[in-house]
Amino acid sequence: DSMSLISAINERSGTDTNGINAIFLTKINEAGEKTPIDKDTFLSSIKASTPDSLKRSMDPDFLLGKVVNKESNENSQFLIFKINNYGQAYSTMLDWERTLLKDLFIIFNINIPESDNSIFEKSWADLIISNKDVRVLLGQDGEGILFYSFINKKTLVITTSKNALNEIMYQVFLKETKS
Repeated sequence: DSMSLISAINERSGTDTNGINAIFLTKINEAGEKTPIDKDTFLSSIKASTPDSLKRSMDPDFLLGKVVNKESNENSQFLIFKINNYGQAYSTMLDWERTLLKDLFIIFNINIPESDNSIFEKSWADLIISNKDVRVLLGQDGEGILFYSFINKKTLVITTSKNALNEIMYQVFLKETKS
């Protein structure tokens, strides 16, 4: 369930190093072995209302993690989904925008003041980061509180900060230029 998931994520926070930190979520299978959970199990455990057509356009593997900057004391959670149908994923991601914050604010540790439930109804804005189209949900103070981008036709990144998105884009770019 989502509460045990959140405590597992918070438990390992002390071991984070500067940069990108992966959080591997596992379950015990019938043989008693630890196996990674897939995106459907993850999305179901956090009770996300992800459109079915978006789920179908995502590969089973995903990555949950944190970008840590110890100097600025910034910890930004992220999710990376591999995409197998970009056109379908792009159009249905716009549908998921309506509930994306509600689905992820607890797991991403986004602090929402009780007095500001209107944040869940806010509309998303367009932004360009490192020459990539980004969608951003702006908070009361005009700061971005949730960002997502298709950083290439096969990779969807959802995160809580512009810096984290930049770092992930940079690492993916490095990996692509090496292969």
